[in-house]
Amino acid sequence: MVPLGTGVVGHEGRIMLMKNHGKLVICGLLAVFVVAAVCVTIILVTENEKTVAIGGGDSNVDTPGIGQGYFDAIVLEKHDDHITVECTEGYQQEVVTGDKLSVSLNTISDEPVPTVQEGDRVRVLYIGELSQTENGMIKPQNIISLFLIDGDGGIGSFSLGQ
Repeated sequence: MVPLGTGVVGHEGRIMLMKNHGKLVICGLLAVFVVAAVCVTIILVTENEKTVAIGGGDSNVDTPGIGQGYFDAIVLEKHDDHITVECTEGYQQEVVTGDKLSVSLNTISDEPVPTVQEGDRVRVLYIGELSQTENGMIKPQNIISLFLIDGDGGIGSFSLGQ
C-alpha cells in the first residue's frame, strides 16, 4: 500500500478512479440525451403550432380566426394600399356574409393584383389569423391573391395596376 501523503496512486486507487470516471461519463451522456429529447419535443410542438396557425392540421378542429380560406365580396372603398369590402359569400366560418373587411393590396403570391373600383365583385384568398381593426372591421393577416369576379360568378380577366 502506498501512503496517501506521497501523491502516488496505487493500483486500487486507479481502479476506483476509472469507476468514478465511467459513472461521470454515463451521467454526462444521459444528461445530453435528456436535453436533446427536450429540444426535439419543443421544436416539434412549435412546428405543429405553426401548422395550425396557418390552417394546417385537422380540418375538423374549429379554430375561429385562424386558418386559410376565401370569400367573395363587393368593394366598398378603395385606398392606396387596401380596399374595404363587404362579404357577399363566406366559404368558411371565420368570414360570413355581411362582414366588413379591410383587405391589403399587397399580396403574397406572384399573381398580379387587379385594378379594382368601388362596386367590383372580388374573390379574396387569405391565410393566417384574422384580426380586428380599430374601427371594428375584420382584417386577414396575409392576402394570398385577389381576383375580380365576372358577371357570371367566375373568375374574370383583369387589368394590371394598383
